[in-house]
Amino acid sequence: MKRNHIGLTAFTATVVASLLVTGCGSGTDTSGADAGGTLESFDPTVIRAALITPQAGTNGVVADSLFEYVTEATAGKVTFEPYWSNSLVPANEVLPSVQADTVGFGGFSTSLNPDELPVSQWLRDLGSESSYDIATPEGHLQQLLATWDLFQSSDILDAEFAAQNAKVLTGFASAPYNLACVDPVETLDEADGKRVHVGGGSWIPEADSLGMSTQFINGPEMYEALQRGVIDCVVWPATIQNDFSIQDVAPNFTPAQFSTFLGYVQVLNLDTWESFPQEVKQIFEEAAIQSTIRSAEVNLEDTAEYLANDRVTTHDASELDEALAATQKEALSTLADRAPSAVTDPDAFIEGYMQNLEFWKGVIDEIKAQSPDLDGWQGRVSEVMHERSRALNP
Repeated sequence: MKRNHIGLTAFTATVVASLLVTGCGSGTDTSGADAGGTLESFDPTVIRAALITPQAGTNGVVADSLFEYVTEATAGKVTFEPYWSNSLVPANEVLPSVQADTVGFGGFSTSLNPDELPVSQWLRDLGSESSYDIATPEGHLQQLLATWDLFQSSDILDAEFAAQNAKVLTGFASAPYNLACVDPVETLDEADGKRVHVGGGSWIPEADSLGMSTQFINGPEMYEALQRGVIDCVVWPATIQNDFSIQDVAPNFTPAQFSTFLGYVQVLNLDTWESFPQEVKQIFEEAAIQSTIRSAEVNLEDTAEYLANDRVTTHDASELDEALAATQKEALSTLADRAPSAVTDPDAFIEGYMQNLEFWKGVIDEIKAQSPDLDGWQGRVSEVMHERSRALNP
């Protein structure tokens, strides 16, 4: 996957220089910050935010919910100046900009910075693991909450981001990645030779296992690439397909269980975080819980909307799922051997995530026992997230 960008050093120097010219050298105006103070004595702070997604997209809606919560809970003491869709810095420069404090808040995918975030990149192969069908609401909730848990509790991930001068507020699991094609694809014979867009990582060997030919297309060009026959299919969540109206040109949906992406993060500049009074930190921690719940709501709502669209025809995925499961099992079996050096006990790290999955399965099954359709799941999930957050941050 090729991305046109200037080098990190040159880029950072350019951004710093341009922001200094405009009088905005820091990603956060914290002139009144006092880590030992209180919210009442805390002077107003404006946080410049760089996000790779559009404001109306899933992660944009989720970020907006965090901004609104923090602004209201601090009575306007903390506000945000958001820049959407890479309008401030290129996508792969969000993390370096947070590190340099030219950006105070970043929303981005960890896959954009594999050299700086090797552990975050490595754990992507855990995206195939779920106690449920990944394409179901139960499967999405379990993966999302287990991933939130992991980013909250892992000292290894904390250290990885701290080395980049960043504090993770929350990490998200994406909506399920499935297959949308111009023509129906249910069998391996029908998949064989089809040209498919995948975003890299574990999706390449997974698509290869179906006999498909992988390609990379930029998101805004996906509609035309499908329409003109440059590619035949795309592996994307239904939420993103909605954003780009993919169902108009690739209406054949096969809910094949490609791995979920475990790695969209919301981060703050670490120096900014450490400058906050404890009361402000607690507000951000609460906002992160609420935004995680909002992420699930938006993903589930958008997926249901996509599936209810009259233009979408859903096909059986059982034959494709069998091939995908074999590839995913093999990848998981070698995951510990491929661990970055920072993960000194890979088996324990992997087992910790599996325990997270099992814990949240218990919560979800408890909710299902009361409501098979998971009605009102937000209340119980919020309660348990708060319990676990308090245990981690007494």
